[in-house]
Amino acid sequence: MPHEFDPCEAPIEGEVDKWGFTIKPPISDDLLMLRCLQNAPCGSDRKQVARLCCVIEAKLAVT
Repeated sequence: MPHEFDPCEAPIEGEVDKWGFTIKPPISDDLLMLRCLQNAPCGSDRKQVARLCCVIEAKLAVT
């Protein structure tokens, strides 16, 4: 199966580190917390997570 070895998934543009991984631009602490809460809310109170997401989204909308 020669198609398995095609480099189709390699990044074409953007900066890469010495191991070939794409270097992503830095994000704010608030955006990081929002993404973490939205991606993995397990083990947390659902209503509290929803409230925190609303607070962080409002804070990000102001800036």
